[in-house]
Amino acid sequence: MILPGALIFGMLASPSDSAAARAAAGTAARREIEIIRMARPGVPVVHFRVLILSGSADDPRGKEGLAAFTAALLRRGTRSLTRQALDEALDQLAASIGVQVQKEFTVISGVTLRRNVEEFHRIFRDVLLEPRFDAAEIEKLKTDQLDAVESVRESDEGLAREVFFQELYAGHPYGHLDAGTHSSIRSFTLEDVRGFYRAHYLRDNVVGGLAGDADEALALRLRRDLESLPGGEVKRAGRPAGREQGRRAVLVEKEGRTQTHMRVGHRIDVTRAHPDYAALRLANSHLGQHRAPIGRLYQVVREMRGLSYGAYSYIEYFLGAGGPIKLALPNLARREQAFNFWIYPRSENAAFVLKLGIGELEALARDGVPADGFDATRAYVRNSFAFEIETPARELALALDDRVYGSNGFASRFPDEVGGLTPEKAREAARRHLSSENLLIVAVVPDAGLFKKQLLSGEAPLIYPSGSDSSALEKEDARVRALDLRLKPESIRIIKAADLFR
Repeated sequence: MILPGALIFGMLASPSDSAAARAAAGTAARREIEIIRMARPGVPVVHFRVLILSGSADDPRGKEGLAAFTAALLRRGTRSLTRQALDEALDQLAASIGVQVQKEFTVISGVTLRRNVEEFHRIFRDVLLEPRFDAAEIEKLKTDQLDAVESVRESDEGLAREVFFQELYAGHPYGHLDAGTHSSIRSFTLEDVRGFYRAHYLRDNVVGGLAGDADEALALRLRRDLESLPGGEVKRAGRPAGREQGRRAVLVEKEGRTQTHMRVGHRIDVTRAHPDYAALRLANSHLGQHRAPIGRLYQVVREMRGLSYGAYSYIEYFLGAGGPIKLALPNLARREQAFNFWIYPRSENAAFVLKLGIGELEALARDGVPADGFDATRAYVRNSFAFEIETPARELALALDDRVYGSNGFASRFPDEVGGLTPEKAREAARRHLSSENLLIVAVVPDAGLFKKQLLSGEAPLIYPSGSDSSALEKEDARVRALDLRLKPESIRIIKAADLFR
């Protein structure tokens, strides 16, 4: 199935055209470029999106961040336009072009008014196919990418998230910051960029997409553009399997913090192509739907105790769109995913809140979603999904994510899959894929020695907000304090925030 209004040009359009069938046809055959078109004639804009199926997981060892660096240079000039001229041309068209690099892919995206689409298309084509790769921009971009690394270090939220995934995937191509490290960024050369571009920007490694008022003629022109890329096969590093065994903690010491940002979780085998995805997503929504009060974590941490502004959980990599918006940014697909919950209490309550969160995970992994709240959670998950496909650009992004996951038609089938779930299916999915026994705990803390002592001793101080009446929770709070974190001295590692990403 495909999304309503979606027209697909190319060999991958048919669900029956499987990867196995293509492999059987022989690698010598030239693959016809796939263009996904979300036709919306009444929308006066056109969205362009090109997916290069290589990302930071393809960074060469010692050159971490090169995929992001190469993509950023695309936006800094074409063979016929300097960076300044490119910016001015886009400003005159009231258009934009951006790049985004994730683990599995690079996205070159653009948006323009329909009346300017011909001129914009020529610029967009040159950004992708005729990059300037100006040596003068190399040093400037190094400074910008070093600043991007520092911005992760400065954000306690971002630091906890990225250290969690770096630790979870240590020794794996996912196991580094997309932007790289100080030493790797400083080592980049123009030849490194040209080499990465030649090795990955290949016609057999690309999918194109259009949304809005984009006609068939434009889709055919975009396909011809992409067909001009050279052929070839991308060489990829191996991806070792790995799961958490027992519990361990990594404490990132960052002095002067009043909050402790914690990420707790483990790798899972479930992506949007997995038959358990809908059931596990519903179970996770019960635990901690992002910025939604239906989640148990939100209820027990914020509403009942006022110990943190938010408490959320995820079964796939998530970056919020900013502010109060509940949606994830588009095109974050990964072929390997992880469950994790994120809580950020005041530091004096961190040990207690950690126990509270793990206790809720234990209950979900053991009991599933309670029957008395199941229907409401199912309705929320099903109905709120409409916001994820409310614009042509988001529809297009989800369809492109299908190419990463191998989950053809996810957006069109997901609501019905959720509607068909039962408490038993959600419970079994949670039991199969979630574990409270095998956990990585990452915490950004002001005093790592003190927090380590609390984790090992079982201490869990609890200071309620001024004016709160906690008498009704005394018995439950005592039960939470008694939870054994089952951590040993050798399973807790302390690192300084200032020493990361060097």
